[in-house]
Amino acid sequence: MSAYEIREYKIFDVPAMRRLWHEVFGDPEELTEIFYLMLPDMGSAVVATVDNKVVGMANVINGMELIESGVQYIEHEKEPPVCGYIYAVAVSPEHRGRGIGRELCLEAEKLAKKRESDIVCTLPASESLY
Repeated sequence: MSAYEIREYKIFDVPAMRRLWHEVFGDPEELTEIFYLMLPDMGSAVVATVDNKVVGMANVINGMELIESGVQYIEHEKEPPVCGYIYAVAVSPEHRGRGIGRELCLEAEKLAKKRESDIVCTLPASESLY
C-alpha cells in the first residue's frame, strides 16, 4: 500500500472530504455543504492523501472561549482560554489501522495552536476511539 501524506486541506479537497464524511458518518449532504461553506471562517482542516486521493481528514474549529464554572473573567484581568476543537476525524475503511487517524489528530492540534488556540480538545464518537 502506498505511503500517505498529511497536509492542510485546500478548497479542491472539499468534494472528497464531503464524500468521506458521508461514508464514515452518514450525515446528510446539507450538513456537510453548510459546514464546508463556513469552515474557512471558523477554522481549517488537515487531510491524509494517498496517491493524491483524500483518505482521511480532521477538521479544526478555532476561537471558542472556555468559561470555567464559577469563574468570572473581568476585562483586563484574565482572558478566558481559547479552545480549538478537532471535529469529524475520519479515515476511509480501507486505510484504517495504519495510524492515519492519530497522525491527523496530531497535525490538527498543531494547526489549532498555530491559529492561536490555547488548548485543543475533541470528543470521540465512541469509547473505542479515546
